Amino acid sequence: MVFVPFTAIDNHCRNVTVGAALLSSESIESYSWLLKVFLDSFGIAPKVVVTDQDPAMKQAISLVLPNSRHRLCMWHIMKKLADKVGVALCNNEDFKRKICDIVWTDAISQSKFETQWKLIMKEYDLETNKWLSDMFEMRYYWIPEYCMDEPLSGLMRTTSRSEIEFFSHFDHCMEIQRHNGRKNDHDTRSGVACLKSTEEEDCVRFSVFDFNAYVPGYLENV
Repeated sequence: MVFVPFTAIDNHCRNVTVGAALLSSESIESYSWLLKVFLDSFGIAPKVVVTDQDPAMKQAISLVLPNSRHRLCMWHIMKKLADKVGVALCNNEDFKRKICDIVWTDAISQSKFETQWKLIMKEYDLETNKWLSDMFEMRYYWIPEYCMDEPLSGLMRTTSRSEIEFFSHFDHCMEIQRHNGRKNDHDTRSGVACLKSTEEEDCVRFSVFDFNAYVPGYLENV
């Protein structure tokens, strides 16, 4: 069976699991059913969904979450790089530095990314590499600069285990997550942040609004 966790970002900028399921297949029908259950449970669709390149999942998202922006996980894509360009080139320090400098950053304009990408492809004779060409055409789905104005929500997948043993571990992990969430909430309520001005070298103290003021009880119900 396929384990499908739903991972989101909480008000402390931490990854939190907000749901999970075991599916018997990775079909469009299975993913569509799961996404419908997710919508029924939360009552609202995420603004952005980040997944790997599973084609069935892509179709299910377009059917069930037509108004959500679907984005691809950069880590999954870059993990395939060695297989697609060869281990020798992927171990080339200059190539790795140049490709990472334009991919793993949000401090580059779209036009500069496109220019630098094409220069790298030409320099390392990769202009005819179909996978890289496909990834460039799909740049709007995974390069940070093309997604700068979008908040993050996640939907990812992993492998299966024995159901009883797995959910025993899963429940334990969820309890740890809830505990950490309550601790972070307490620290936010009782703590005071101190920022140091670079111009006047003084300390500015300010109160941090609690997320529960906007979404009461959200974290406790995760």
